[in-house]
Amino acid sequence: MTELTNWAANGTPRAPTQEEIDGGFECGPADKDLFDWLFQQLALRSNLISLVGFYQSVEAIENDPPANPQAGDSWLIGAAPTGDWAGHTDKIAIWTGLEWITVTPKPRMLVGVRNGPDLRWRDDLSTPGWMPEISSIAYRSMI
Repeated sequence: MTELTNWAANGTPRAPTQEEIDGGFECGPADKDLFDWLFQQLALRSNLISLVGFYQSVEAIENDPPANPQAGDSWLIGAAPTGDWAGHTDKIAIWTGLEWITVTPKPRMLVGVRNGPDLRWRDDLSTPGWMPEISSIAYRSMI
């Protein structure tokens, strides 16, 4: 983003071409490039957030953001978050490849923790929180 922003801000000023005006970019090509980048970022975030429905798999429950996450990986934020996750207790963190997006759990949402229990968001308790999902525990004990 810094490179694109600097280029757009420091580009050589000139009058827009008729093609740019007709295309809706009256300030020149820097606007179109910036628009394309912003649109891609919005689409990426919208797609990631829409993927978080009533079931989400996560890598683990952590308080600290991982050092080298892969785009699309997600974690359940623990009770004492630090760094970019500070202030986002109990939310789901998704790495976009550029930054963290946090998602507030939905009522009765189910999260599958890799190598861990399935957890259900219980907002109907006196203190809302993640609780072990009894049906998945019972199912696992039968297999």
